[in-house]
Amino acid sequence: MIPSPASPASGKGASSLLLSALLILLVLGVYWQTTGFGFVNYDDNRFITSNRHVLRGLDSESIPWAFRAGLGTSVDETDYWRPVSLLSHMVDV
Repeated sequence: MIPSPASPASGKGASSLLLSALLILLVLGVYWQTTGFGFVNYDDNRFITSNRHVLRGLDSESIPWAFRAGLGTSVDETDYWRPVSLLSHMVDV
């Protein structure tokens, strides 16, 4: 026998709806305070705004660099391997 879905008028449906609303309010209550936080700039200047490779945009030299950066080679503009995010920043430029 296949159970029928709970309707909002039944006790299960109403309690599920109430629980969902409570969880939404709890999450909003916890994270709403972050809307007033300022920008924290730990390393964006080093990795993005002052990085000569990223500032060039996508070209024949910067794309291979994005795949080598952070691998422990002589490239010192990034500290870990993250080619997708570097390419994404280059697209933004």
